[in-house]
Amino acid sequence: MNTWWQDEDGMWYLFDESGYIYSGCYRLVDGVLYPFLSNGMWAGTVFTDIVPGSWNGNVYTNEWSGFSITAPDGTVQQNNLDYVMLAGNSVQEFYFMIPGSIGGYVQLYYQDVGALPDITDQQYLSVVALTMANLGLEVSDTGNVSLNGKEYTKISSNLSGALFMDCYFRKVGHYMENLLLVYAVGDREAAAQIVASVR
Repeated sequence: MNTWWQDEDGMWYLFDESGYIYSGCYRLVDGVLYPFLSNGMWAGTVFTDIVPGSWNGNVYTNEWSGFSITAPDGTVQQNNLDYVMLAGNSVQEFYFMIPGSIGGYVQLYYQDVGALPDITDQQYLSVVALTMANLGLEVSDTGNVSLNGKEYTKISSNLSGALFMDCYFRKVGHYMENLLLVYAVGDREAAAQIVASVR
C-alpha cells in the first residue's frame, strides 16, 4: 500500500509498501498519474485522463491514444513510470536510444493543451517553430504526413550539421501527442524504419 506524507513546508511525497520514496518517476495511483521530482517531491500536477501504454518485447502500445511503435532489436526502453524529464503539463510515455547511435534517441510525450481547447496542429506547429527559433534552431522542413493512416504534422531541424531532429505530432483529446526523433546522419535509415513502424 502506498503512503502519502507531507513535510513541514507543505510538500507531498509518496512511499511504496516497503517504505521507499518514489522519485524521478510517474506513478499511477487510483487511476491518477502523479509525477515525482528527483528529490521525491510530488510535482503538484496530476493527469487524470491519460492511460499509460506498455512494452511487449520491442513493441510499445498505448490503447488510450491508439499509438503503437516498434523499437529496433537491442533497444533499452525507459517508460513513463521510470523516467521524468518534462515539466508541468507534459507526460513522457517512453524514451529509447537508437541502437548503435551516438546520441540518437526516440521519445514519445503528451503535452496538455487543454487551456487552448481549439488549438489546431498548425497553430501548435507555429508555437513549436517559435520555441525552436528562441533556442537558436532553424526549422528545415514542415508538413503533413500520414503514418500508417494516422495524420501527423511534422517539423524538422538540422541541429548541428551532424544531428537532425524530426517531431511528429497530432491532437489526441486535449493533448498533443509528440513523437520526437534525434539522430545522426548515419542513423537516418534506422530513424526511417522506426517512424515506418508507427501504427
